[in-house]
Amino acid sequence: MKLALGIAGWANIVIGALHVLILVRAREMFYWVGIGPEMDRLAAVHFLLPYLLSVATGAVFCVFGLYALAAAGDIGWLPFLRPAIILISWVYLVRAVGGTGMGGFIEDATFKEAAFSTVALTIGVLYAIGARALAAGAERS
Repeated sequence: MKLALGIAGWANIVIGALHVLILVRAREMFYWVGIGPEMDRLAAVHFLLPYLLSVATGAVFCVFGLYALAAAGDIGWLPFLRPAIILISWVYLVRAVGGTGMGGFIEDATFKEAAFSTVALTIGVLYAIGARALAAGAERS
């Protein structure tokens, strides 16, 4: 459990950091991941909105990572730890199979979409392993 949550935690922190680092070439990266038109519409409202959204998304990933590291015992306790780990696991698993996720294989998903979904599925399974171990530990307490 500790290893699974540790890997998931650090993966989230890296993903969060990448959301901020890509802002150096924001427009190009937004189009590469497939959200360019949506970010262009946000920029039409205010030029800072795509940047703020990317930073906020990166912050959420970092919070997800901190919860995994807390559950692994690598950092101090965080509030609502067990429910948060379960919720984060579900977020990743739904992302992996919903929308353009793994279900997209049926709809001829691109390699990039399949790769993103595979990463989401892997992280979701790591969180699920941690959530199961936390639930088992709670039952014994």
